[in-house]
Amino acid sequence: MTEKEASSLIQCINSSDCRTWSFEQLTSDQRTGPMKKPTPIIVGERHRLQQKQAKISPIDTPEDKPSFTDTLGPRTRSRTHSESKSTSSAGNAPILRYPSTGPFAVTLLQADLNRLQENEYLNDTLIEFGLRFCQEQIKSRDPPLAQQIYVFNTFFYQKLTEHRDRSKSYEHVRKWTNRVNIFEKKYIVVPIHENMHWYLAIVVNPHMILKRRDPLRSLGSGFQRRRSTRRSADEAVVQIQSDSDSTQDPIALVEEDSKKTTASSTNADVGETESTFAFVLDSLGAHHGPVKTALRDYLRLEARAKGFVPSDVDLKTLGDPIHVDVRVPEQPNYCDCGIYLLHFFDRFFSDPDQFFHIILAAQRAPSHVSDMHEAWQQEAVEQKRGWWRDLILQLSAEWTQQHKDEASCIASTM
Repeated sequence: MTEKEASSLIQCINSSDCRTWSFEQLTSDQRTGPMKKPTPIIVGERHRLQQKQAKISPIDTPEDKPSFTDTLGPRTRSRTHSESKSTSSAGNAPILRYPSTGPFAVTLLQADLNRLQENEYLNDTLIEFGLRFCQEQIKSRDPPLAQQIYVFNTFFYQKLTEHRDRSKSYEHVRKWTNRVNIFEKKYIVVPIHENMHWYLAIVVNPHMILKRRDPLRSLGSGFQRRRSTRRSADEAVVQIQSDSDSTQDPIALVEEDSKKTTASSTNADVGETESTFAFVLDSLGAHHGPVKTALRDYLRLEARAKGFVPSDVDLKTLGDPIHVDVRVPEQPNYCDCGIYLLHFFDRFFSDPDQFFHIILAAQRAPSHVSDMHEAWQQEAVEQKRGWWRDLILQLSAEWTQQHKDEASCIASTM
């Protein structure tokens, strides 16, 4: 652009009646270059144009504009924590702590309660809560029985079976019983979650595993026990047929039959009282031989670690639990296994001695199975999902009110 043309342009800009700069006013030399559309110059924007001529700045685009979160300042740990809390879903809000005090209390969230809706699986928190609630009920009605029960948490069996080398797996759970001697307990309860399925194991008389076996004597007693069991089964069938028209309660009937049966087979009765049993209660009716093996190995390793067995004693000479896959009511769907687990625990410990005989009687004689199913109250378990939900809602309301009262009391003293 020549000096004359530049002067004309400046005069036009300064002129009050100048609206736009026409492209035709450019010289022919400029038109030979790449053609660009002229930018209209609006009246009143002279100052802005002069600023752009002095220093051209990039045009703001939506991508260049700072986000809302960037305007809040640098991201700090406290800010990140605050944002996480504010964006957390309502499902993460605690609704209940049960029991309200104590080191083994279970905290339930809204998301846990939602799992008690139909067709939902129970998670480990609900299983822990259910077992804890049942334990508290036992403690209230029968304190001596409560002292005889030890319940492992839902992660115990998973840790115990983590490695093929059982001694290596045992090291993961060795300290879990530092404050308790499980061989002083009569019942050890192990909730098991395996392949998206819940089931229950109950070890009866764990202390009997400390008794060393005589291989030759064990072989002879085992043979005698099988003979006694077959004879007991035949007698049980006759007894059931003769009492088929009786209206007696099924639990009492099975217990009476069991007493008559065991009275006629002294050796079998001695074997029951002097043996460790591994009961497995699975609402899918599966066989669980590996569970008995894992629990047997655990008890043997625990006995050595706690000093009940000398280090030079071969652990294989210790007692071997009698494995029983208990015949229990089966779930009609794919999602109620957790409900059945809690029901089995509740029913068994309503009268464990009675159910012990019921379970063994059903193993001896298939004719006892129908009576045993009635003893387990299969109809009641169908309503338990709603029952647990209503219970949690009731306890949650009480727990919430208690916390409000405590907060008010603290505020009044300040």
